[in-house]
Amino acid sequence: FKFIFFVIFINLKINFVNFYLKITIETKIINLVWFIKHKEMSSVVNIYEKQRLFYDSSKTKDIAFRKRSLIELKNTLLNREEDILFAIKKDLGKHYYESYLTEYFMIISEIKKTIKNISGWTRPKRVKSSILNFPSKDYLLCDPYGCTLQISPWNYPFQLSMATLIGSIAAGNTIILKPSEYAPKTSEIISEIISSVFEDG
Repeated sequence: FKFIFFVIFINLKINFVNFYLKITIETKIINLVWFIKHKEMSSVVNIYEKQRLFYDSSKTKDIAFRKRSLIELKNTLLNREEDILFAIKKDLGKHYYESYLTEYFMIISEIKKTIKNISGWTRPKRVKSSILNFPSKDYLLCDPYGCTLQISPWNYPFQLSMATLIGSIAAGNTIILKPSEYAPKTSEIISEIISSVFEDG
């Protein structure tokens, strides 16, 4: 009887210790996750505030500034072609030619077309006047939205990140770009390109 009681007592003690350790570890993990999320949120808020200040400076409203930014981005993309295709290969195992045609070539074509047409796209457009405003001359003006957010998927990590980036810059917006965590090498190369072309924030 004493032996059985002793065994039960030991088992209860072991279970209690295991339960205590489990609760302690889980609490520490929850605290760590909260800390990481809190730090990440602070970082995002900091980036947003920098972008809002930059947008409020009205630099992005200058068409020549947008065009220069796109030309610099295009030149950087042309210089980093091999790095970009290698990163996509490492992440998704795509063949060089598939990556070139479906991701890289499409972006180069897109940015060239945007640079060529941005002046015409952003020019004020004359529209028919309303009888209520007679006599008047009416125009459609292309104004940027402001700060934008892009969350990119993993299946075309380069193309779907850069296409929206090009459009956002052409429209005079700032952009917070969040590439896919499932394509880490491509995300890394995108981060390097953006850091080398654009101002901080």
